[in-house]
Amino acid sequence: MSDEVAGRVSSGAPDVPQSAAALLRDRNHYEQSALPIPPRIADMIVLTQNLASIVVALSADIHSTFATPNLAAVHYPQVDLGKAA
Repeated sequence: MSDEVAGRVSSGAPDVPQSAAALLRDRNHYEQSALPIPPRIADMIVLTQNLASIVVALSADIHSTFATPNLAAVHYPQVDLGKAA
């Protein structure tokens, strides 16, 4: 998110998409086999959903606060937004 606000292209951590794909494969395996999803996998699904809801709200807040230079200047007047870091 900080890269987006700074105008840089960001590539997510490479293990996140792989982990999500593995979790999806596991869930699909149990659903297709008509087996109950083990508690650990069910917990991970709930955890990732909860984290996603937090990150989405945080991302929106970061963008609304810092993506607009005038708002960022209000919150951090000591930072000169015209200078490169």
